[in-house]
Formats: sequence, structure tokens, C-alpha cells
Amino acid sequence: MLSRFLTDVRGNVTITAVLMLLPLCVCAGAALDYSRLSRNQGQVQNAVDAAILSVANTNPLSRETSDLEEDIDNFLKANLPAFNYNQIQSITVTKGTAGNVTVDVDANFPTSLMKIAGYDNFEYGLEAEIKIKEQLKFEIALVLDTTGSMASNGKMSTLKSVARDFVDDMLATASETGDIKLAVVPFSQYVNVGKSHSHSSWANVPSGYSYNKWKGCVGSRSYPLNVQDQSYNTKVPTILKPSNSWWSYNNEYYYCPTPLTPLTSSQGTLNNAINAMNPDGGTYIPAGMTWGIRVLSEQTPFGEGLPYDEMEDEGMKKVIILMTDGDNTMSPSSNGKHLGQNQTTANNYTLAACSEAKNSNIDVYTISFGNLSNSTESMLQSCASSNGNYYEAHSASALKDAFQQIAGGLAGLYLSK
Repeated sequence: MLSRFLTDVRGNVTITAVLMLLPLCVCAGAALDYSRLSRNQGQVQNAVDAAILSVANTNPLSRETSDLEEDIDNFLKANLPAFNYNQIQSITVTKGTAGNVTVDVDANFPTSLMKIAGYDNFEYGLEAEIKIKEQLKFEIALVLDTTGSMASNGKMSTLKSVARDFVDDMLATASETGDIKLAVVPFSQYVNVGKSHSHSSWANVPSGYSYNKWKGCVGSRSYPLNVQDQSYNTKVPTILKPSNSWWSYNNEYYYCPTPLTPLTSSQGTLNNAINAMNPDGGTYIPAGMTWGIRVLSEQTPFGEGLPYDEMEDEGMKKVIILMTDGDNTMSPSSNGKHLGQNQTTANNYTLAACSEAKNSNIDVYTISFGNLSNSTESMLQSCASSNGNYYEAHSASALKDAFQQIAGGLAGLYLSK
């Protein structure tokens, strides 16, 4: 019996199979878990890429890394399933000296069958990077609505805040002082070019009106000169006796906004101009658009702009950002004044001014702030250089987002890896 037992080989296969079961399970588990890990990493990597692109529109080079890390974390939390998001252990943002911003994500992937071998998690890391395409120079005109409707619902304080942030963000991207210049053009019924131009050859200030009697507001020449930047032998009409509030004469009502600020790289000058804006008066958008073009010009009336034929060689882009919260309520009348109420005429002149800008190779961005009529929103969309250059901002946060997205787009950030 003992001899038969010792020579019996039945069951050897079963014993061998049992002995091999554990390593076979480990191998199968590893294959399954690594397959799941690979698929999971792809999902999280896509989300990380999208997250860093989302902060690219907030001009990240000028922001604190801790703020960027918080924004990216919030984006991932909102856009990843809980299973994927809970794997993330840390998010680190680094700003490089070459104009690049990198995000590194460390994560742990929970295993299933590999737990048999004592592996509860697989550690993995992901990286994404955005980088400036090229360092450009900019001349930017902020054409800002300061009409009476901007006094409601905190609109003016919101505009001042986001405009100051935009100025700060853009100036922060300049490699050298002077690479980025901005102008501020407040508009309502008229535009104020500054009373220092009382003796300028292009301004039709009648003799006898001293420096103290003309406050700087100008009207419009006849079409097409009313929307053009040329032929200043035909002088620009001046609006006499305006003040910083409404006044009337023979039932004619006027409002003169704060003076425009020509192109400058002075952060203090620009922010002071924005802080000084006051909401009052009716709306005539063509005045703002036309003087936005003129402050970007190299010729009279201002002349601080780079000549258009030098833009390409200098790597310069000229930009107008037009923001309005309402429909055109005023239109041209006699003697260059804006006392009419023909909205169709005013809209047509707005589009004509936009065409002048685009024909001069000026990139036009438009923002509707609040609830505007369908016709005005359509006009602003047509005014913009492209559909992507038009923004609808129905709230304060949306206005902030619009300016941040424009700043990020102008900075030229893109996903490099």
C-alpha cells in the first residue's frame, strides 16, 4: 500500500495548478489594473489639459501660482467624475522664465486584483503646459460706455474694476516698457478729447472761446468723415459750454464725459482715467468707435500710434475693445451735434466705423453688458472682427470673464505639452 502510494502520480496537475494559481491571478490582475490605469490616465490628462487652457484666458503670467492652482483644482472637480478626481493628491503650478506655465498633477490609482499582491495603489504623474506663442507689441483702445444707464446695478464700479485689471494684466506681459500701450476712450452722447486741444488746427473752436469755456467735447463731421481718420482740413465740430453734468440751452441737452486718455504705458495714468469715469448722458456709439480709431493713429489729432505700414515689421497689433450696455439713443443732428434719436442711422454709422477699423487692420472686440436689444447685439456681433471676438456679458462676473478671455487671447497662450 505504501509502495502504491509513493508511486501514484494522479492529482499532480491539480497540485501544480493550485501552486500556480496565485501568480496567475497576480499577472491577470496586473494586466487588468494596468489597462484600467492607462484608460484612467487618458481621461485625467484630457481634463488637466482643458483645465490649464481655461486659466490661459485669465492671463496667468500675472497671477499668483496659488490662485492658479485653486482654479485648476476647481475646474477638475467640476469636470471629472468623483472616482477620477479623488485620485488627485497634489496640483503644482510653475511659471517659467520663457513665458510658460506648467501644471504637474500627482495622483494614486486604486487597484482591484493587484491588492492580492499588496499593491493598493499605482502612483502616476501628469503634466500640461501653456506657452506664449510669440512676444507681440500692442496698442489697445478701451472704448467704454459711460452713459447714464451705467449708474444702475453697480455697472460702473464693475466696469472700473475689470478695466483696471485688464490694464494691469496687459502691462504685466510687456517684455520692455513701451511694448504695450493702452488708451481709454469714455463715451456717451459725445467724446471729450481734452480742452488742451482748444487751439489745435483740427478742432473747430470759434474765436472768443477761451481755454476755460470749452471743456473738450466734440461732435461729428458729415458722413463719411464722421467715421474716418483723415482730411482734418475739414475741422471737427466742437460742442460749446458743456460741463461735467447735463445742461440745456434752447431745449438742447448735452453731456460731456471725462476726457479720453491717449496711448500710454503708464499704469497710473490709465487707472486714474478709469477711476475718473462718471455715468451720465445718452448713447452714441459711433463717437466712441471713431475716436478709438483716432487714438491708435500715427497722425493728427493725436499721433502716439505706430504707423500702420510698420506694424508687421515691429510685430505690433492694434486693438479696439468696445463695451456698451445699451442701444444707440442719440444720432447726428445739425452743426455736428448729436441731438437726434434715429437709432437706425446711429447703428449704420457704428457699423461704418467698425468697418473703418477692420479695414485699417485693427482687431475689434465687442462686449454687450447687460440686456440689450436683439438689433444692438446683432450690430455688435457684426462689428467684431470675428464671431469669437464678440462677448455677451449679462452679469458682473461675465464682464470680468470677457475681459480676462480677451487678455488671455491677446497674450497668445497655447498648450505646448
